[in-house]
Amino acid sequence: MTILSEILNEEYERLNRTIASYEAMVAELPKGSIREKQIDGRRYKYLQWRESNRVLSKYIKPTEIDSLSELIERRRGYESAIKSLRASKKEFDRVIGKEL
Repeated sequence: MTILSEILNEEYERLNRTIASYEAMVAELPKGSIREKQIDGRRYKYLQWRESNRVLSKYIKPTEIDSLSELIERRRGYESAIKSLRASKKEFDRVIGKEL
């Protein structure tokens, strides 16, 4: 049983490290989404995100839209991976709790 316990513990630690790593990456990426507003007949792109109960907006220059969109998509990918890893960690909690 010791070998199996060691393997489970190593995997559990790996999950914790991976989650922490992804959370650090997410913290550095912009949050929110890109919205378009029409002002005086012209269309402008804004980054919108929520802080507390407020929705904040920041104008995005046309040259920055593509790179910002890529960063937002990367953040969403990491958030999805974190969600999946947390589900795996929860399963490990259940298994390790019964095994050890």
